[in-house]
Amino acid sequence: MTCLKSSFEIMQLPDLLQWIDTAAKSGACTFSSRGGTRRVFFRNGRIIACTATEPHLLLGQFLLANGMLQEGLLKTLLQIQEHTGRTLGSLILEEGLIEEQDLHRLIAAKAEETIYGLFDLSEVAFRFDPDREPADDSMEVNLNVHNVLLEAAKRTDELNRARQAVSSMNVVPHHTEMEPDPASATSYLGNKLYESINGRRTLAEIILLCRTSEYLACSSLLHLMEQGLIRLGEVHEPEATAESESDPTARIRDLVSQDRFAEALDLADRCELQPGHDQYLAMLLAKAESGFIANVYRTRIPPDAIPRAIHDDEDKVRQEGLSADELFLLEQAEGNWNVRSLAWITPMRKVDLLRSLVKLLDAGLVQMLAEKDLPQGSEQQANEGLIVPDELDDLDEAPFVPSP
Repeated sequence: MTCLKSSFEIMQLPDLLQWIDTAAKSGACTFSSRGGTRRVFFRNGRIIACTATEPHLLLGQFLLANGMLQEGLLKTLLQIQEHTGRTLGSLILEEGLIEEQDLHRLIAAKAEETIYGLFDLSEVAFRFDPDREPADDSMEVNLNVHNVLLEAAKRTDELNRARQAVSSMNVVPHHTEMEPDPASATSYLGNKLYESINGRRTLAEIILLCRTSEYLACSSLLHLMEQGLIRLGEVHEPEATAESESDPTARIRDLVSQDRFAEALDLADRCELQPGHDQYLAMLLAKAESGFIANVYRTRIPPDAIPRAIHDDEDKVRQEGLSADELFLLEQAEGNWNVRSLAWITPMRKVDLLRSLVKLLDAGLVQMLAEKDLPQGSEQQANEGLIVPDELDDLDEAPFVPSP
């Protein structure tokens, strides 16, 4: 079967979509970047479904971001999904947690964010496979490409306007003296973002806490600024770490061949490498990530370990030069969630979560507790009201069945 492979450097996204629309193509287009993979399905030129591996675009994270689920409940649902292979949507409907029409509305909104968010990216490789259909249990949408392009143009203009007002993701927003009018509340995200501002968190941390995208966060922030409810303060820019290397890919290859996975990933970060259409580099980074995860689980942090922060001076911690990921995780490390659960409920890729935990552990900012030290009722109370099948009483010994 013939497929089309290229990148946004060669063929821009609007040109690709117009080609699919004009030719009334059917199939799947897979978009790959270091942040994850998005797949958009077309039928006769119309968008009918999409999937994504980026954490904030997963259904569970999207439901958390919209206030439709609590973390403990999501953790239990994903635990059941992992061991039964059932979809998260079907579990939610069966338990009556969300009305079917509300779930379909949220899935449609998630699909739109998945697609429109592609216009915010630059270093992306894509592959179009004709006649490829979505999975049978996929919840389909029906989007006209022409309308998508029009909405994307508006989104791009708004994002550019927001980026002009918010020059850095490391800026610290502050509340003003003005009190918000409850009647003027426009969205759950806007309220959550406003509540997340504490005069210490950067916008990058707030984006993680709200489980959203740069576009949605910046748009909400700009709206709050225009209302006079917040102001922008200091910028906590991390120290410049980009470095030049004659052949970083060759060096990463050598490090991976020596099982020095953490060093390979650190080098990729320092050189700001993005695979783009370089499939060899993408393969090396994927191998480094999987090797790092396996090694950390085996030698440093087992999945049932419970991170707990041991710092007592938040202002001092923020002077340690930690990344947004590390500061976000430090807030989540309250001794209530094990690593496996954190991987389910946080809007982070597993490799990024583990890299951050290792750095926090090495810096002496967290300790790892044993499962038996978990406070009684900390997770159980969050899961009340959910019917868990009897055969999943001992989940650690249940057979693993990959979810579709």
